[in-house]
Amino acid sequence: MRAIMAGVDVTEPILAARRLTRIVPNGRSTLTILHDIDLEVMPGEVLGIVGASGSGKSTLLALLAGLDQPSSGAVVLDRVDLASLDEDGRAAVRSRLVGFVFQSFQLIGSLTALENVMLPLELQGRLPIARIRERAVALLERVGLASRLQHSPRLLSGGEQQRVALARAFVVEPRILFADEPTGNLDAATGAEVIAMLIALNRERGTTLVIVTHDEAVAARCDRVVRIAAGVLAPGTLVAGTDRGLRA
Repeated sequence: MRAIMAGVDVTEPILAARRLTRIVPNGRSTLTILHDIDLEVMPGEVLGIVGASGSGKSTLLALLAGLDQPSSGAVVLDRVDLASLDEDGRAAVRSRLVGFVFQSFQLIGSLTALENVMLPLELQGRLPIARIRERAVALLERVGLASRLQHSPRLLSGGEQQRVALARAFVVEPRILFADEPTGNLDAATGAEVIAMLIALNRERGTTLVIVTHDEAVAARCDRVVRIAAGVLAPGTLVAGTDRGLRA
């Protein structure tokens, strides 16, 4: 019998990359950023993708999230082959399934914290504004910002801005969340608090989390770690389905 978590088949990957390759022009030649990446991510898993600057980890995240297209290979997200879709189709999948947290927060400076969190749901246009506000307020309270609802990003510390970004990512109730160096602009203590909150929110909501990082302390919080170097998964990297739950 298949294992089911909140109505989700947890024996089948929510995300899979098959022989994923990304090649870009480089003057008169080409540069291979990623080469033959095979990777699976299981529902509810917290996966860390670790590598040095220039290793290809952020490019891999962009391909997995459907923000970019591979030169060859495939990405299957929640049984949808992203290569079979045009940009509008991929955007629709992201809107339905995906949340993002970025190193630079990417909050809109002219909006308050509350308005930033409400915005993704307003763009979806599926809920009445009162319900959108209720969900946004609840998440901002959950991340400890109940007294900062009407503050603009410039009045918030870096850690507070990233907490707003966490609330914005989770307010759409994503199936999978991608975090690209989420502590990169934070000091060590604040970064540790943000990662703890990110993983706690992920556990509470049954979301799948993929974290790209160069920080070993962040990687240590993940269920599983894959390491990338020079565009390939490093020898000995664990692949989902084999010794799941151990760390590379």
